[in-house]
Amino acid sequence: MRENGSGYQTFADYTMRPEERGSKRAFIFIVLFILIAVLGGLFIIGALNKKPKKSLPVVVNIPTVTPLPTSSVSAVLKPNLTGEIYPTTGLSSQDKLTNLDRSKLSVSVLNGSGEKGAAKQVSSYLESLGYKIVKVDNAEVFSYRNLTVQVKRSKSAYASLLKKDLQSNPAYASVSASVSDEIASDAEVIVGK
Repeated sequence: MRENGSGYQTFADYTMRPEERGSKRAFIFIVLFILIAVLGGLFIIGALNKKPKKSLPVVVNIPTVTPLPTSSVSAVLKPNLTGEIYPTTGLSSQDKLTNLDRSKLSVSVLNGSGEKGAAKQVSSYLESLGYKIVKVDNAEVFSYRNLTVQVKRSKSAYASLLKKDLQSNPAYASVSASVSDEIASDAEVIVGK
């Protein structure tokens, strides 16, 4: 060791030789590489062992509509398959004004327009009002205009009620009614163009 007269070593004594610097750098790089490899391995092992979380069932409260009891046709409107809206029945199919029970009238609905599904649409509407639909079919000809209602003489009191019920739907505004004993059911509704 050289002394400069003050009892301390000179700067030249503290400097490293180039071969010592290279070996320390290599040692640091090796330690860093091993550390990164260990951390990476732990991360991969942790990711592989991670189990998927079980999802809890989701409870959704959906409110239900409870119909109120009524003595005649309710005010609830129900769309049919074609998008038209008509009232649904309540607990009774009896008309308040006439006291006629719609379920006591057997109705045949015939398609006199030639349009597919026309009779089914009208029969669904009448059924929703409480009428007893006994037949849905095609008429003998397809030249009818508007709605034609025929009622047996013994059930003639129902003619005005059936006409009024059909006219309450804007799609069936033009309805003609007559009495006839030549029909098989109590009433016959022919759907025209």
